Amino acid sequence: MSFDGKMREPQKLDVSVALALSLLACAGPAAVASTIHHATQKRFGDWIAFCDNTLACSAVQVNSWAEPLRLVVSREGQRGAPVILTLGVTNDLWDTNATEFILGVPRRPEARAVFPVTGVGPLRKIAALSGEHALKFIRHLAQAAEVKLLARGSPGSTGVRRTASIAGLRHALDWIDQQQGAIGTTDAFVAIGNRPFVAHGKLPPTLVPSPAISQAERPPLPGAVKRRASRSCDAGLTNIRPLVLRLANDMYLWGLPCLEGPYNIGFEVFLADRHGGHVRRPPIGSSPTWENFRSLKLIWNPQFDAAHMTLKSKFLGRALGDCGEFAAYVWSGTDFEQAWHSRLDDCESVERDWWPTFQRAQIARMPLSYSSSFSDQ
Repeated sequence: MSFDGKMREPQKLDVSVALALSLLACAGPAAVASTIHHATQKRFGDWIAFCDNTLACSAVQVNSWAEPLRLVVSREGQRGAPVILTLGVTNDLWDTNATEFILGVPRRPEARAVFPVTGVGPLRKIAALSGEHALKFIRHLAQAAEVKLLARGSPGSTGVRRTASIAGLRHALDWIDQQQGAIGTTDAFVAIGNRPFVAHGKLPPTLVPSPAISQAERPPLPGAVKRRASRSCDAGLTNIRPLVLRLANDMYLWGLPCLEGPYNIGFEVFLADRHGGHVRRPPIGSSPTWENFRSLKLIWNPQFDAAHMTLKSKFLGRALGDCGEFAAYVWSGTDFEQAWHSRLDDCESVERDWWPTFQRAQIARMPLSYSSSFSDQ
């Protein structure tokens, strides 16, 4: 369902230049930021496979919003990391009393798994398997073209049954095996062999933010910063307050309103002192994909966590929030470093936790669950 309430086919974020400003909320947010290290993704039919900077990889089913279920296969890049198979069942199709789901391959009774319900998201009821049991069942799924789903629960539950396609999963899993060096090993999803799996991934880097500093002081925007505004920006956004963040005693991040849409505001940002001296562009932000705007680096709908000196950028592709881009940057005392980057261009009811993630880091003095869930903040 689109943001105006009408039922439509899944959308793409990119729009023509003529519609770029009026339909900014449905337009492609950015190119992959320059601070992403060796992250990659590839599409296989209704599946997107991707790996982040730590070589953690996932295959996410991005089928039509009308499909009854979505599967996600995930494996970290470190030795001994478990395989996780997550099942999401649409809210309008599950049995409201269901406590578990049974997923199986038609005409193959051995290819069957029981998923206990682990949570409820905004769009789906969530269930998951992990470890050796999950790996064995994923290998069965790699040989199948479709699956059957049964919702089972307490007395009085109706037992919802659905059939869904998983075509393309085998190719996505084989691609992940290639990226992680698992082909021909005992841990491979598809091309299973006898060699032990030697993980080549690494732990997320740890970023150390500078000490927190009061944000009470808000000096006026210096003229030297105003004059740095790009000609591609909309000069008529005078009703939007500039972004002013104090980073050190005499260092500020200044944000000039640049582009505006129904639920997105993009700011062009600069580092400078309170008088506009030593002005420069920080290595943050993302570039619109349309011609005449590609030179811009913008922060979208900014939020600043002053306690952890972390700036978050959130671009929504439409009101449902099932496509767009999320990024987070930590101020180290001298510059910003990227702590998180995830993006999904196709508006197909995919929850934000399942968007392709390309960069993630641990932030010192911040709980891990916080730094790994920027999409929820």
